[in-house]
Amino acid sequence: VTLGEQGVRSGLKAAHARLSGLLAHEHASLVLAQRCSGVQAPTPLFSAL
Repeated sequence: VTLGEQGVRSGLKAAHARLSGLLAHEHASLVLAQRCSGVQAPTPLFSAL
């Protein structure tokens, strides 16, 4: 998060707005992740937890 020359209040508001914008990408199903990854089945996406 870059605040630059902003004050605390405006910096926090800007950071909140940016982070809130990421909420739409917070969760993706495994099926969607597999489809978007380009990894061919049955190769696993993950090898460790």
